[in-house]
Amino acid sequence: MAQVEETNISGPGETLAKGRKKKGLSLEEAAEKLHLSPSVVNKLETNQFDDQIPDAFARGYLRNYAKLLGLDEEEIIASYTQLIGQSMVKNYYSPTKTVGNPSAAGVSPNQIVIALVVIVILLVAAIWYFTQSVESVDASPMPQTSSEQTESPVNTERVSSTANNVSNEPTGSNSNSIDISTLSRETSATEQPAASEQPIEVEPEPVTTTAIPTGFVESSEATLAFEFEDDCWVQVTDVNGEVLAVGLKTAGRQFEVSGVAPISVVLGKPDVVNIAYNNSAVDLACFPANSTARFTLDSPLACEN
Repeated sequence: MAQVEETNISGPGETLAKGRKKKGLSLEEAAEKLHLSPSVVNKLETNQFDDQIPDAFARGYLRNYAKLLGLDEEEIIASYTQLIGQSMVKNYYSPTKTVGNPSAAGVSPNQIVIALVVIVILLVAAIWYFTQSVESVDASPMPQTSSEQTESPVNTERVSSTANNVSNEPTGSNSNSIDISTLSRETSATEQPAASEQPIEVEPEPVTTTAIPTGFVESSEATLAFEFEDDCWVQVTDVNGEVLAVGLKTAGRQFEVSGVAPISVVLGKPDVVNIAYNNSAVDLACFPANSTARFTLDSPLACEN
């Protein structure tokens, strides 16, 4: 917002300064009660509304100051609006839709696209898995059934050869003679499987690999959890321009928002706010106390952005 040009309208600053003096408060005492820096309070009293105090924050500061001094809040805001002029307001924080509970909002087009992509991936993975399973079954050898094993002929060639060898041996001694019928029975018992034995059929193991199409980028959905130790103005916007939260949050307030990263955050007093990005604490120590902080989050590292 540009520096306000000189005008015949006095603005809210003079009224605030008179109200503070009437209350017997110094500039520093008023700043301490408002949880603002003395320089910000001085800008409010001297009508210095520039980019360092965005329009949404300026209106909140003026309302709190008027409430502290017992002045009419609406008159102070009307004086401020008349001073800067509606055409000169550069409001960085106008929501694209009514701000409410993010979980109660309707389904956005981006969420529909993500859902369709996930469905396509699941269908491709199912088709691939089915194809691999069929190929594995076709390639596996067919196990021999019990009937085929039972009906297999006895190795008669071996028995005949053994019988010939026996017949060529001298028969002078009973101790050296071999009963061919006994040998034949033993060979048959050895080579033929028992009728009670059943073949074990081996089934192919299922394939559990999941196929992901080339070029697919996973969703960058992020969740931010806020906790306020004191009153603070906040604005949260995702990469698609959706305003997830805006306004003055009171001390002790806690809430969560979700959006597509990277997510832009503006804090009026970063030293009184605790933020968790996907359950990881965000380090805000690099931002000076009582000064507006602007940063973008695609990880818990706010100070590197």
